[in-house]
Amino acid sequence: MLSMSKYRRTKTIQVQDKSANRQQTKVPFYLTAALFLIMGIYAISITMIGPIMPSVIEDYQINLSQGGLMMTAQSIGGMLAVLFVGVMAGRFKKTKLIILSFLVFGASLLLVSFSDIYTVLLAVFFVFGAGSRMADTLLNAYVSDLYNKQRGYYLNLLHMYFGIGALIGPVYVRFILEQDISWTFVFSLLGIVSIISALLLPITLRRAAKKMGVIDPHDLTQVYAVESEDHADSVLVQTKPLNHFAYISRSSVIWLLCLIMILYLAHQASLTVWLPMYMETDLLVSPTISNIALSVLWLGIILGRMASAYFTNRVKPIKIVVFGNLLAAVFTAVGILLTQPVILIICLGLAGVFNGATIPLLVTIASDRYPKHTGTTSSMIFLSGAFATMVFPWLVGKIADVSGFQIAVQLTWITLFVLFAAGLILRRKLELHTEG
Repeated sequence: MLSMSKYRRTKTIQVQDKSANRQQTKVPFYLTAALFLIMGIYAISITMIGPIMPSVIEDYQINLSQGGLMMTAQSIGGMLAVLFVGVMAGRFKKTKLIILSFLVFGASLLLVSFSDIYTVLLAVFFVFGAGSRMADTLLNAYVSDLYNKQRGYYLNLLHMYFGIGALIGPVYVRFILEQDISWTFVFSLLGIVSIISALLLPITLRRAAKKMGVIDPHDLTQVYAVESEDHADSVLVQTKPLNHFAYISRSSVIWLLCLIMILYLAHQASLTVWLPMYMETDLLVSPTISNIALSVLWLGIILGRMASAYFTNRVKPIKIVVFGNLLAAVFTAVGILLTQPVILIICLGLAGVFNGATIPLLVTIASDRYPKHTGTTSSMIFLSGAFATMVFPWLVGKIADVSGFQIAVQLTWITLFVLFAAGLILRRKLELHTEG
């Protein structure tokens, strides 16, 4: 018995030493930069759609609700892709799926130029949504794995670069359109950049693997993945169900996170798609001013994510989500109800500052609670987001067709007040879990 006890103590020390070595391993800067670059490129495509919407509606001779079907088709593709990631999260390497999904994303952007009829364009946007949403979900899960102990900080940085890309989107579109070039070229050029970026990622991974002393460049997380025996969810984590979705879906916390994601993206996606056209038609501003408004919104989101990256280790993420969205709801409501372009731009910028970090914070909360199931939890959250972008931009367009834009855009602040209520419930559940 004495010999066995000594053997176990020796094994424990060895495991601790190995864990310490794994924690000391640094992720190369160029790998981090490559992942953030891909996220930024994807983000540019998201905020391109709003500024080109008037051109699309004119070229295809469609109404507002039909224009919203672009986002619906994109989101249906995204939902199916995220569902695939959730089911297959443990069977394929995340990096391989990131490369594949970004190649599909780039190819779909190139196909926009060949969409002579609107039905074909919707089919292309379906593929576009599948590739982009799969890449988005996997990037979040992979960065969460890659920076286990600092996932909150790096997820906020990842989404800060998403914000930078989203900020560039309207400026990029305006620049192309002012050269009297077809709006389809906006997609083609970004498609070429996307494909090149996807093809360069395997080279970056191989270089990183060599530096980190890993044989498989698609399995870098083995170097520093640390077991968390004292984690609050250690009892749950030790369970290894065959069906991750069935296991995670029993958590009311996850469903509340999904609901908050839906409500947040109802606000963000609707503004991203319709803000330029709303300001041009109802507030009678120029396309330049409407694009500036969208850029200011995303500048606020960037600043919010930068601030959140700093405060994540000092303030509980759920507090930032709950009270940040309450302030964002107030500012959005004031800006829209006063119908003054300058006030609206300022208020949307402030709203972006206060709730811009919502998505990375939701992923952080889920990943901290279920560190062994980051792929599945991220998939469920982003699947909910895809549902929101499928329904709400179309719904805003439909309401605008019937009652006008001024009525339709009220939805963008009402959803945030509902989010605040759901956030209070989630906060209480998390506090009860901690106390338990």
